Amino acid sequence: MDTGTQSSAFIYFIQPFLSQHKNSGIDCTLPLNNSVDFIVKNLGSFFPFAQLQYISSLSSNFSAVEALPVLTLVQLDELVFSPPARPEDRANILTRVFDFLLQTPNREKLVDFIVKNFGSFSPFAQLQYFHNLSSNFSAVEALPVLTLAQLDELVFSPPARPEDRANILTRVFDFLLQTPNREKLSSQCSSTPVDGIDCTLPFINSVDFIVKNFGSFSSSAMLQYFSSLNGHFSAVEALPVLTLAQLDELVFSPPARPEERANILTRVFDFLLQTPNREKLKSFLPNLQTEARKANFSCENYKVIFDRIDQTLSSASPNQTEDLLMIRDEIMMIPPDGIDCTLPFINSVDFIVKNFGSFSPFAQLQYFHNLSSHFSAVEALPVLTLVQLDELVFSPPARPEDRANILTRVFDFLLQTPNREKLYNIVIGLQTEARMVFDRIDQTLSSASPNQTEDLLMIRDEIMMIPPDGIDCTLPFNNSVDFIVKNFGSFSPFAQLQYFHNLSSNFSAVEALPVLTLAQLHELVFSPPAKPEDRANILTRVFDFLLQTPNREKLYNIVIGLQTEARMANFSCENYKVIFDRIDQTLSSASPNQTEDLLMIRDTIMMIPPDVCIERSSQTLVIPQQDICISPEASATQKQALIYRVFVKSFLLRSDIDDPQCLKDAATSVQWVTKNFGSFVQVANLTDLATLNSNFKAADVLPLLSLNQLVEFSLTPGALVNSQTSINVMQVVKDCQLATFFDLFSPKVKDNLLSTDVKTALIQQIFDRANLSSIPNVQVQVWFQTRLQPLLPNFSESLVPSFFSILNSRDCETSHSVLKLLGSLSSLPTNTKDAIYKYILLSFGGTQPLKCYQSNSFIIYLSDSLSSFGPLPNLTTVLSLMPPSRKSELINSISPTELGAYLRQTDVMNDYSQICTIYDSFTKTTDFLENVDVPDNIKSNIFPCVWPMALNSDNQTEIDLWFDKRFKFYLKFLNKDLLGSQSTLGSSCLSYKKMVKVLGTSFNFNGSQISSADVYSTIKTYLKADSVPKCYNPTDTGPDSTAWFANYIGTFMSWLTLDDLYTFGSESNIQIFTVNLANIQLFNQIALPKNLTTYYTQLIFNQNPNFNLFNLPLTLQCGAPASTFTTLNETQTSTLLGFFKTSCTDLDPAISTALAANIQTIDSSTISTLGTEVTGLSTAQINSAPPEVLINNLQTLTAVSDWDLGQAKAIVNVLLSGSFEVTNPTKLVSLGPLITGIPSTVLANIDPSQMVSISQDTTFVKNIMAAPEIVQKTFVTQLVKASTTPVALLKNIPDDLAVQIPRSLLEIPTTADVTVVKQINNKKWKPEQAALFFDTVANVFDQPDDLSVEVLQGFTCSRVQTFTQTKVKGLIKACRRRANRATVVLSETQLTCMYNFVRSDVAVDFSSFPPEMLLYYDYATISSTMCKDYFTALGAADLTVLSSALSGRRDTLWNNALDCLGIKGVSIKKEDLKILGNLPVHYKLRSRNPGEFEELQGPLGFSNASNGKSSHGGSKSKWNQKTLNDLGNLPLYFSQNFWGSFRQTDLSIFFKGFLKFVRGNTVSKSHQKRLFKAILVPVKRSKRAASDCTVGNISSVTISDDAFPFGYDASQFRNCLSAQVVKDNLGSLCAKIEDNNFQRVILDKLQEILPSGLSDDQVQLLKSVSRNATVDEIKKWSITKPDTLAALMNANDGTWSSEQSNQIITKYLSAGNNLTTTVLNLVKGPNLCSLTTSQLSTILPDSMRGSDALDVSTCSAANKKMLFSIAKQAFPMTTTSDTRSTLSAFQLIESYLGGADLDYVRSLSSYNISMSVSTFTNLDTTVVNSLTVSDVVGLLGKNLQDLKTFENQTLVRSWITSQLQSDLDKLGIGIGHTVPLSILMLILSTIKVAFL
Repeated sequence: MDTGTQSSAFIYFIQPFLSQHKNSGIDCTLPLNNSVDFIVKNLGSFFPFAQLQYISSLSSNFSAVEALPVLTLVQLDELVFSPPARPEDRANILTRVFDFLLQTPNREKLVDFIVKNFGSFSPFAQLQYFHNLSSNFSAVEALPVLTLAQLDELVFSPPARPEDRANILTRVFDFLLQTPNREKLSSQCSSTPVDGIDCTLPFINSVDFIVKNFGSFSSSAMLQYFSSLNGHFSAVEALPVLTLAQLDELVFSPPARPEERANILTRVFDFLLQTPNREKLKSFLPNLQTEARKANFSCENYKVIFDRIDQTLSSASPNQTEDLLMIRDEIMMIPPDGIDCTLPFINSVDFIVKNFGSFSPFAQLQYFHNLSSHFSAVEALPVLTLVQLDELVFSPPARPEDRANILTRVFDFLLQTPNREKLYNIVIGLQTEARMVFDRIDQTLSSASPNQTEDLLMIRDEIMMIPPDGIDCTLPFNNSVDFIVKNFGSFSPFAQLQYFHNLSSNFSAVEALPVLTLAQLHELVFSPPAKPEDRANILTRVFDFLLQTPNREKLYNIVIGLQTEARMANFSCENYKVIFDRIDQTLSSASPNQTEDLLMIRDTIMMIPPDVCIERSSQTLVIPQQDICISPEASATQKQALIYRVFVKSFLLRSDIDDPQCLKDAATSVQWVTKNFGSFVQVANLTDLATLNSNFKAADVLPLLSLNQLVEFSLTPGALVNSQTSINVMQVVKDCQLATFFDLFSPKVKDNLLSTDVKTALIQQIFDRANLSSIPNVQVQVWFQTRLQPLLPNFSESLVPSFFSILNSRDCETSHSVLKLLGSLSSLPTNTKDAIYKYILLSFGGTQPLKCYQSNSFIIYLSDSLSSFGPLPNLTTVLSLMPPSRKSELINSISPTELGAYLRQTDVMNDYSQICTIYDSFTKTTDFLENVDVPDNIKSNIFPCVWPMALNSDNQTEIDLWFDKRFKFYLKFLNKDLLGSQSTLGSSCLSYKKMVKVLGTSFNFNGSQISSADVYSTIKTYLKADSVPKCYNPTDTGPDSTAWFANYIGTFMSWLTLDDLYTFGSESNIQIFTVNLANIQLFNQIALPKNLTTYYTQLIFNQNPNFNLFNLPLTLQCGAPASTFTTLNETQTSTLLGFFKTSCTDLDPAISTALAANIQTIDSSTISTLGTEVTGLSTAQINSAPPEVLINNLQTLTAVSDWDLGQAKAIVNVLLSGSFEVTNPTKLVSLGPLITGIPSTVLANIDPSQMVSISQDTTFVKNIMAAPEIVQKTFVTQLVKASTTPVALLKNIPDDLAVQIPRSLLEIPTTADVTVVKQINNKKWKPEQAALFFDTVANVFDQPDDLSVEVLQGFTCSRVQTFTQTKVKGLIKACRRRANRATVVLSETQLTCMYNFVRSDVAVDFSSFPPEMLLYYDYATISSTMCKDYFTALGAADLTVLSSALSGRRDTLWNNALDCLGIKGVSIKKEDLKILGNLPVHYKLRSRNPGEFEELQGPLGFSNASNGKSSHGGSKSKWNQKTLNDLGNLPLYFSQNFWGSFRQTDLSIFFKGFLKFVRGNTVSKSHQKRLFKAILVPVKRSKRAASDCTVGNISSVTISDDAFPFGYDASQFRNCLSAQVVKDNLGSLCAKIEDNNFQRVILDKLQEILPSGLSDDQVQLLKSVSRNATVDEIKKWSITKPDTLAALMNANDGTWSSEQSNQIITKYLSAGNNLTTTVLNLVKGPNLCSLTTSQLSTILPDSMRGSDALDVSTCSAANKKMLFSIAKQAFPMTTTSDTRSTLSAFQLIESYLGGADLDYVRSLSSYNISMSVSTFTNLDTTVVNSLTVSDVVGLLGKNLQDLKTFENQTLVRSWITSQLQSDLDKLGIGIGHTVPLSILMLILSTIKVAFL
């Protein structure tokens, strides 16, 4: 109960009750132990609302001070401040109160007490005053509310006891130091200590002083304050803790002694320049730029700063320098203008050095000039940087005439040797003054040393290129030699000829030959000439010059160049011929001593040209012949040796001859040996030959040497220097000598003697020539083991192909031993090993694959074969080595252990896809999986290979081994692809069952590649079956055979849906499994969709109707058929209800009813046990309950909201029959959702002013919105009585109930407050209400889209007349369909009015308009390119808005749509249906695709959809609940044939939800009746009597089923329904029956049990059943209460005939009731028309004024006139009224104008009302036909165009024909007397029928 309700309960019930009995002498208070006990027992939670005085009056023993623990603040106030009975008691009271408040738990109450009692005045009181009021007052307890003044008083006033001061200060400052109180602290601390007393804490230094005494608050103090506190404080000592503001104060405030400033600045900037403080320095600089000037800083001050920066810079790192320089520059700019703070200087260099030191490079020259007018840049050249030199050279000088001098000075300086580097950089920028620069360089060159010349010339050349194009700066010359000499002098050798040509086009290189260098000659000879034909002339001139004797040295160099450059220069044969000609011509006149040189030159040149240019012969060296295969020892005779030793060697050793060693005529070793030794050379020792001739080269005479000499030569260190020398030797050795040569050579060679290249060349010679491929294997072994052995280290990769060419032809043993030999060499290069490895692998193939394989393990064979050359190859390679025909054999030669070892090796798995190749053939897979471990990455790739093996088995033991042992470490690698593979889906049932079990019980999905959802997805696919479930054998009767769900879905049931279940087999087969307890047990563990559990439970009881309910898990018990609960006893019922409270949500109402029906006695414990299922109580049970039971349990009853109207009325009636009186709003609110059963008269009796208090209670408003309309109207009527002002109405009446506000109270002026208007926009309104204030609200909002749907529904032409066209069109567009917003429902006349405003606009975006407006669009104005857009927008329209007068438009629109979309016939594609939207609903269509019916969901006018032939869901045999659920609301339109295609189980479950939806969503009665007629399929009867009930007796439980009455036809409904059940369940029964035949049965049963008629309460429950009652039956009904009349007149329940409604209203009036506003609103217009004129005449104008807009268009003319006469008084229109008032009066009376006379109607034409055509056509016919064209123009106004739209309407046509055509033409809307084509066709057809 909320506070307001408690307060009301105390004031209106408890207090009067206790007071009444107290006054009567009866003490109703309970016995008490003490005053607290008294309060708790007698007043409970209502105690806070009582005053102490009142409580004391109840008991003289009550003591307020004794009750302190439970008193509220208000009651404490009363106790403290009210005069006590005895004045002397006050002291005691105050003592007791403050003793209590000062206790720790009550401190907050103390603070509240102070705040409350002193409030905003407490700041003006002194603490002493509080103490005077109460001796127990504690100031430190009150700290949170004390002011600064009071804090001062507390801190500085002497305490009562001096020893308390420390405690007070501690408490105060603990409080003040809390963050929220810091402001007070700073104020408190601003007080200055007493003079002469130093209160600061002891400190070590100034930093310590600040930290200890101020802490984090030091930043708020000034330095002056610190100094004032302590004379020893030093600011410079405290620099580390000073803020920027304090630094400013230190630097810029005048120091005590001016001379101290320098020291201060030094200390400050030393501190700031430290790296950690740089940021603070940067922040400080801006202040320095301003404050320094204010502080009159002297130059000395600035100098101090500069000194500190410079000193810091001197030791700064490079990355810090830039920051420091920037800071220095900023400070340098600070001194005021006119003050020169630079130091005195001798010259400009001195100026820079003294003032800038090492930092001068960072300044511009202009800056130096700015600082001192005496500064001279040219004077400072020695210290200028390149940048500054650039500035000096290239910036415009102050006087242009100074430039020459500047350049002269600069280049004189730069050309000095130490400055050359700068000169190189500066010349790049030169573009002018080049001549002057040349002069300076040339002058320098003249005295330059040789090592300087090159630099200077390079500089000169660079500058030479600077002058602008077209300017020749060279000196005049006579010829090309002169050109070079004058312009370049001795520096010409450094220039290229091309450069000379560039400088002067007259330069000729051949003319300058005498001064050209060799490099320039090379350029001249070998560079392509400008014209190719010039080359011959150039060569002639050059060689004529070079062949002159003085130039021969140059000629030799040129000849050398010819050997390379001539070929690069593409010399032609003619070019060579020119050279030979010049040499030959010179030879012809040469002296003898010159000839030899010239011939040598000629011979050298002769070797250069290509063979095509010159033929030359060469001498052949004659080699002495010998028998090459005879041992040289045998051929060298002793005679030869003797001749050599005695004659040849002795002769050559003589020294007494002119030519010792005979060297004079032997230029070469060959000549010397040939002339002096002949064949005797082979006898000589090579050492002798070298001794005899120091120039002897053995390598030159190799062909003359013997084999021994060749060996000797080869073993000579340095002889075999490279591969070519080795080849040269080996070319002399013949093939047949190779073995002998290496037998001699190999034993003596050392490993380090020969290079790798030499060894490689020697081995290659052996491989090429020793015929190792064909000699016997044993000889091959000798070659490799002996002769080649010393050459094998560093065996070259290039030898490998030849090596294997040999091995491949040898036997396996030889090959293996040779490879083993090579593998044993530690020095074998890696690339050689790799190559050998590669060739070994290649050797496995070929014509004899695996020729050395001996059927052992293939892995071991590979390992042995590869020896030490590399690891086992990767898997792809290994598999490629296996011949396809032997692959299985080779794979199975490997043991599991060997395979595991191989797979564990690094990098063998290059292609994981290949791994399955092994396991596809491996017969030892199971052994491998069980016993061999491999890394996870290998396992994950093995697993897909072996997974299918486990799934194909039908042996349970084998399957268990697979999943329990072999896959133990592999299953974690199961992925989606494998899970959903064909192998899985094709697995055996046993394997699949095991897989589901393992995955469901022991598989860890965390971190796995699959989820349980993935597993279920595979299960769903695997189990899919048409009829017989997969893996089910009907012949298997074992207990496990039906545990199908447990076996094949298991724990993955959590993902099961009803749609999936349908795919597993037929219902009859699945039903067999449902009763298996193992399957049922699954529901204990997991939560499943309710529709699934309901369906499953249904199947259980279909399979076994007697299944024990208690064997079901709670989740299934919740969905058990309600009938199973009817057999339970009360104990079982209570047990289940206890379970259901925690386990079931949204329990089937039928179950609730069944459970409640088992309760025999309704008492408090019963209601408590039922809990939320209390709604299952029948009205009979409710009526039998004692009132006090319901009153005491009202909180439980109101906690649920599912009461039907009959139950709610029954409960309220029982409550009211007891002590429950609804005399105030609080009681009304306490009814909660039961307010739906409250009689309206109860509300009418509550004081209206009290009702306002609950109008804003959202829960109450929500509940009353579910109540009957009369209850809502009565509530609003009461609120209106409280106040009728617009402001009050809008405030008091809840938004959702604003629809009940009388229209006459809604005339809101345009001057209304904006806030009020915006409130209007937030409320719910009827269109006729909104029409009255539409213009007011629309005016307030600039954006029409901001208007609410309810306000927009009030759009009328009458109210928008004053708006601009733009405003009106914006309002029209605001009515378009918008996402997440309700549809703006508009009438036809509103839509035509809108169209009249936009009809002349060019349509662009049809979707920006309300789709219904497009129904009236002139289709002729829409182009064919836009017609699809038009119909797409139109498709959303509600076609029922078209009146009968325009019904032909449907056909026109349809035909236009078919034409636009190119549709022929009645078959429409899905994409066209999307465009057409609601348009096809009036036509019978054939749907061609399953999804097309989805496009038709929701059409408002759809009838008899497709004759029930839905293609949705495929074959009818597969239709199920999913099919039904997917149809949305289409089932409303299907025929009986459609429903007959579904199983009864599916329908019963579907209708539970669908019928509940239909009943709860205001589906029209016509749709409901059509639906019920379709679903009530005739029941198949056995051969029993026609009066027998075969379906099952209808009880309260049956009626409570949301699917009821599905399953009954009219006959069974009658036979199975008893009259007593009808009487006991009248409300719930009538709420569910919409079929006329069934309703007639109900009325017959009522007649049977209640022949005298029905009471008011019973009549109120009849709903639409009442419409089937006869007039005679109605005469027996009691209709005396407004609620009864309201229930009968509810339009949602259908229409009454005139006789029925007359009888009902007459009976109500005859009971003493009148036609009041409430009755008029209940009866509404059409029913009102059934009354007589005399009855209508009793309506008072005031009653009509408060009523809704009543539609009386169906009334007789007499009744219309009577009603109009009353309305005319209720809504008078006067000429004095303003326009808005007139419009309001017109709109209020508009619905009654059918009874207006001609004068009244004519008077309306002058009011500019823009009457709608619907109102116009409801006027009296005679009146209309009497109106002139002028009258009609005045009446219709903005709606005049509608006359054309509705010209075929009967009355409009009648009026048109009564007018002159000339008058009609004045209207300009195209109407006339011509008979419309439609009428003409009707006439013609009528005539045709008549003649036939």
